[in-house]
Amino acid sequence: MQNTVTVNSMQSLLDLAIQTSGSVEAVFDLALESGLSITDILTVNTELNTVKAFSLEVLDYYKVNQIKPASDFTDSPVMALQGIDYWAVGIDFIVSKN
Repeated sequence: MQNTVTVNSMQSLLDLAIQTSGSVEAVFDLALESGLSITDILTVNTELNTVKAFSLEVLDYYKVNQIKPASDFTDSPVMALQGIDYWAVGIDFIVSKN
């Protein structure tokens, strides 16, 4: 019987790989098993089959401490870089003679 994991808010496939196998190395197996790309945005409450454990020590630590990493930031607006290095003359600021 295959174990499953439910996707939580803001979780990426990398997060689930670490949570369920103890290593990011499992992301490729998890993607293949789930029919996903490693960069796909996951839908909350979707159930995915887990894959073999890569690091039992890390996996046990995550389970004991109930750690469910959620590092996806795709829902957050990307802030534009600011500062003189990123500004364009005539667009972001106007140079005028006084």
